[in-house]
Formats: sequence, C-alpha cells, structure tokens
Amino acid sequence: MNELASILSETDLSFIVQVLMPGYREKARMMKTLAEDEEMLEGVLKDENLFKFLMENPDSIVKVSPQLFFTVVLLKVMNDLEGQSYTVEQEERIKVFIFDSNNVVKFLKEEKILFYLIDLLCSFVKINSCTVMLRIKRGVWRRFKFSDFNIDSLLKYSEMIDEESRFLSYKRIADICLFMTGVFPAYLSTGQAHRVFSRSDILSSSRKSKDELRSYGRHFYRAAAQHKDAYIHQLHQVLSSLSEKFDLAEKPLTFMSQHYLGLLKENLFRQ
Repeated sequence: MNELASILSETDLSFIVQVLMPGYREKARMMKTLAEDEEMLEGVLKDENLFKFLMENPDSIVKVSPQLFFTVVLLKVMNDLEGQSYTVEQEERIKVFIFDSNNVVKFLKEEKILFYLIDLLCSFVKINSCTVMLRIKRGVWRRFKFSDFNIDSLLKYSEMIDEESRFLSYKRIADICLFMTGVFPAYLSTGQAHRVFSRSDILSSSRKSKDELRSYGRHFYRAAAQHKDAYIHQLHQVLSSLSEKFDLAEKPLTFMSQHYLGLLKENLFRQ
C-alpha cells in the first residue's frame, strides 16, 4: 500500500504533475503511477522545485490539501537537517547550538512519527468548538461547550467523563503542547500571542510557559499511550515515543517554523 498516496487527494496529485511536469500530455497516467509507486511519489515530494513553488506562491496553499503542504515541508526539514550537525535552541536572548540533528532526523524518519506530525499540523489549520450533553446525575444533564485548542477546557471535560472515554482528550492536550512549543515558541508567556491569535482559547494555551507545556505534553502523551484506545488505533508506540522524546519531536516543527513558514504560519493557523 502506498501510504504517502493514501493521505493525498487526486487534486494534490494533479497539482504535483502540473507544477513539476507542465505540458505533460498523459497527466492521468502519471497521477496513477504516483498513486501506486511510493518511492517515485516520495521522490517528487522531495523535489526542490515543488517546495519552492509552494513557498513562492502563497495562493497555491489553498489549492492543495494541508496534508500535501506539510508533507512537502517536513520532508524538506528532514533533508536540510541531514546537511547540518546541530539544531538551535533559543534560551531567552541567547542562541544555544545543540549537536543533535542526527537524532532529530533519525526520529523524523520513523514513518509513523512523520505521518503523526503531518496529521497533527493539519489538525490545527481549523480549530473546532464542540458542545456535548453530560450526565451529572440521574435525570440531570448539563450542556458543556469546549474548544479543541483550549487545554483548560479539555482538562475540565476529561474530568467529567469516564476514564475509558478520555483517550482523545489526553491526546489532544498533548498535541496542543507540542504544536505551541514547536511552531509558536516565541509567543509563549510573552504577551505577543494577540498579534497572531484573536480567539481566547488559543490565547489561553499561549499564556502557559514553555516548560509548563513541555511537562503537560510528556504527561498526556504518556497517559494517551497507556489508554486502551491507543492500542485499538495502533498509536501506542508513537505516543510513547512522543512522550519520551518530546524535545526531539519539537525540533523539526521549530526548524520548519523558523526557516520556512515565516508569515505563512499566521495565515495557516488563524482560524
């Protein structure tokens, strides 16, 4: 099975052929080949010309799926980190060089980790609010509204439901932590979040410190990994790895944010 093709749409495949092979007469045939040949598809997704087109033509982002966009960008991260020996960490106003790029690349090359990070990034392109009816006691129900980008409301919601139903809440809390520390580290506890985000639920998450979010992330990835649903969804190993190596998972997202997204991230994640 071509796993890469399974997360892309026909529109994505058409876009790839159009950008990399303009004027190619047998477009449908090439799309079919890409859908069936994972090695060839990976090769074109790593093509520098495809990456440059997406970066230099911001309007093209709305023409492709978030899955295609983030797959291309994370593969670019992997390729660029292979070419250097260190990553950079910002400690207040000081840049610290950490010689761990080999470990970051090795971690990112784990196929299930790569696909998880792609899915995680796509899940933050649109933020959702949910309203559920919760049983308080016999005959008494309460309407509870929460956002899937508000750690505090997710914590409150998870406390109101049975343990057997908490898997998605645990996983989402951890995902928020990784997303914020990886993609928007500069906005944490600085009062700058309002420049990007207007929604109160996002601002709520951004008010926590980076260390707080890292601690929450490790804890809730571990809690999610230990939940029975993690085994049902075959996510136990991935979630365990994210808990144990949260800092490594954070690095490619930060590299992506600093080097490639620029102002694009404010448009990608505004909703």
